[in-house]
This record gives sequence, C-alpha cells and structure tokens, in this order.
Amino acid sequence: MTNLSQKNLINLANESIENKDLTQAEEYLEEALNLSYDENISKSLVKVYLSDNKEDQAYDLVKEEPDLFSDSEIFSLYLETLARNNYFIEFLQLKKLLDNPKIKEVVPEKLEKQMKIMQAFKKKSVIRQKDYQSLFKLNLTNFVNFSKSILIDPSQSFALRLAICEDLVKLKMDENIPIIVLDQMTAFNPSLTPLLAKNTVYQEIISSIGDRLSKNPSILPTVLSETNLLLGTIYPKIDDFVDEPDSFSKDLVNFVLERNGGEHQEILTKIYQNISR
Repeated sequence: MTNLSQKNLINLANESIENKDLTQAEEYLEEALNLSYDENISKSLVKVYLSDNKEDQAYDLVKEEPDLFSDSEIFSLYLETLARNNYFIEFLQLKKLLDNPKIKEVVPEKLEKQMKIMQAFKKKSVIRQKDYQSLFKLNLTNFVNFSKSILIDPSQSFALRLAICEDLVKLKMDENIPIIVLDQMTAFNPSLTPLLAKNTVYQEIISSIGDRLSKNPSILPTVLSETNLLLGTIYPKIDDFVDEPDSFSKDLVNFVLERNGGEHQEILTKIYQNISR
C-alpha cells in the first residue's frame, strides 16, 4: 500500500508524463519506489522506461518482481522487455518453461549485430552481467555454438561456464555438449541435466552440511558459500566426481574449515586449484 509521500510523488510523476517529461517522471517514480516496494509503482516505472527507450532498465526492474507470471500485466511487461531487448534466448527458455504457450514473439538481433556481440564478448577480460545478457540477443544456432566455444576454453571462469550450462539446460537442448571439467574433456546433454540447485547430489550435500553444522549456525553461511563454489566448478558433472554425498559433505566441511579433506583431499584440492586460476 502506498504511503502519502509515495502518492505525492506518483501525482508529480503523472504530471510529468502529461508534460512529456519522461526523465522527470522516472526520477519521481524511482524515488517513490526507493521509499518502499509497491507493485503498481514498479509497473508504472517499467512503462515509463519503455516509453523513454530505456528497455534495459525496464528489463532489470521487471526481473526484480518475485512472480512474473501470476499478474497478467507484469507478465505482459516482462514479454515486452524481452522483445525490446531482443532477448531471444530467454524467450525460448520461457516457452520451454511454460510448455510452448502462444505468446508474443521475440526476435534476435540482426546477424551483423550478433557477430559484433560475440566478437566484443571474446575481448572482455572481465564479464559483467550486462555482457552476459548480450548473448541472449543471439539466435539459437549462434548461442549454442558460441557456448560450446566457451565450455571447451579452460581459461574461462567457472562462473561463466556454470551460467552457460544452466542456460543450455533451460533451453532443453537435446544434444551432447562438449565441456572441460577439471581439465578433463567430457560432455553433457542439457535436456537430461537438472539445474545445479535441483541436482540430487547437490541437494543431499547441502542438506547434510546443514545437519552437521546445526550446532554451529554462525559458520554455516561461509561453508555453504564455499560449497556452492566447489560444486559449481564441477557442474554439470557433479555425479561423476562425488561418489557418496554424505562422506563427501563431511570431508568438504573439514576441508573448508581446516583444509583437511580426508578421503576426498585430492579432488577437493584440485577443485580449489581450478577456482584460483
């Protein structure tokens, strides 16, 4: 529910919109939203961003919504931000998630622009969120082929490789994708691979760590953070490297706290060395 200050700012924003001063309207709505979250203010701000050709900001804001699907207006705005940003790959993922619904089509960037996106990405020494999102503008063939080139490049960060793997999983690509994991060439089929958080071994390890540290809750966040780094590094081949989740979680906790990985000392050390490259 909006408070009085927010209502005053909304009124000022509406006046600015009537006067075609979108920049001022954005400032009023941003200030109102900063006071406290309000769904209607958020919707209004997304619409103004879109009217002001700030589709990237509109996308960022609408993606902050906890539920993109229940409210038809929010869902419509989400689709509009995908279309305006040419986020074709995310659109395909959405269609897979919603079982191929009849929704407004999104198209990728023109081929010439796609080539520039891939060339610019390769030159980046540090990959930021915006850089990665630019890959969503590619068509499916270019995205998959470019992803393959990243996944067999050992110099790329595990975080980038993890993101790409999960996006291929969301696309439900039914083919064997080559990937290097801990210096080993292997492959995975995204259509048969769960997301990291839904991997059974991952879930068992996280649950086991929670049980082991139930009496030491102060160190739990640190250990879980380290665990996500470790398991993210060997995704999507976690099952190939973890023989028994419970004993692995015990050794993992000891390794994080004391660098003593017991029976799993060798694999845990190798994973850490891979992360620190």
